[in-house]
Amino acid sequence: MDFEKLVAIYNRLQDDESKKLFSLMLKKNMSSSQMDYIPDLSVYCHNPIIDDVFKKKLAKCDGIIVYGCGGDGRVSKDALERCGYRVVAFCDSNKKGIVVDGLEVINVLDAIKQYPNHLICVCSTNYGMQMYQNLLINHVDEKNIYIPPYGIIIGFNTNQYIDSFEAPTGGVLVDGGAFDGETAKLFMNWVGKGNYSKIICYEPEERQAKNIKAKIIEEELENVEVINAGLWDSTTELRFNSNNAGSAISSDGNTVIKCTTIDETIKEKVSFIKMDIEGAELRALHGAKKTIMRYKPKMAICIYHKKTDIYDIGAFF
Repeated sequence: MDFEKLVAIYNRLQDDESKKLFSLMLKKNMSSSQMDYIPDLSVYCHNPIIDDVFKKKLAKCDGIIVYGCGGDGRVSKDALERCGYRVVAFCDSNKKGIVVDGLEVINVLDAIKQYPNHLICVCSTNYGMQMYQNLLINHVDEKNIYIPPYGIIIGFNTNQYIDSFEAPTGGVLVDGGAFDGETAKLFMNWVGKGNYSKIICYEPEERQAKNIKAKIIEEELENVEVINAGLWDSTTELRFNSNNAGSAISSDGNTVIKCTTIDETIKEKVSFIKMDIEGAELRALHGAKKTIMRYKPKMAICIYHKKTDIYDIGAFF
């Protein structure tokens, strides 16, 4: 990376919060421990929540134990506390009798005996399955075990992509990487009926595009259009690795998708662009350059898929 360009990107940012976030994302890219940046980064996730599986299980339990007191467990404890939950202890197969982040670490067997009706959250990206099996071997009921989707607990925001923006008035709202169409519904509630000309959902997977179209009809969503193509810097076909929410363009992908550009498919005012397209954001931005220069839309562009995104996408603007 060019240090002078990093400084130039930093100086172009318009407010202190953006500069702080930029610095934290750089730290994330250089760090070997999530605890170096997640506690500071997480404060920018407003009103975070945990998924419904966790909530339903916790409703039948007396409290929370975090299994694993390494980096993954510590990050998970931090997320739980940000979401308003209290963790009573860490448990760990290899450590006990120490204090980590203000909590006692106890042996797994002791945790099971002392807290028989607590929810044990298995928090490890590398050893989660072994930890889960250990609980089953020791006769812990499934209803008392929670395994987070990504190996660690991360509070998420229901207003993802739009929590930092005032709603635009009029124009097209672009949903790049529409997946299941839920973000389009989020946009509709955010902007309000009659305050946008249309929402255009770009979704490269044919099955998902059909599901969104069915949702539009079933739920009577107004002025929502689906384009069954990925966003890129040209009209082309590319290999694609189809893997639900993690699907991405890949040279060894298991299928082929059509790709297009925002500049080629939208000829009217664009007021908002969201891109969460698994590493294709920079190429897609080049394919939207004329639109961006002409209408200067508000944008929510993901920069976490590649380590260089924060530099390359920042330099693009």
